[in-house]
Amino acid sequence: MKDQKSKPDKNVLDLIVIEIESNDGVPKGHYEVRLHDNYVIKSKSEGFKDNSLERAYPDEIIKN
Repeated sequence: MKDQKSKPDKNVLDLIVIEIESNDGVPKGHYEVRLHDNYVIKSKSEGFKDNSLERAYPDEIIKN
């Protein structure tokens, strides 16, 4: 994201999910998508915060 203080955007998450669901080139499997802001805890290499968005279990993307 260009603005380091911007929050995750639901529209961006939806676009990513649609791309995965509609792309026949993605291998079969269960997929989860998580969208975070630019904040990263360097010691843990993660960025989960209250504003993180996700499409994950039990509503993960299933490609058959």
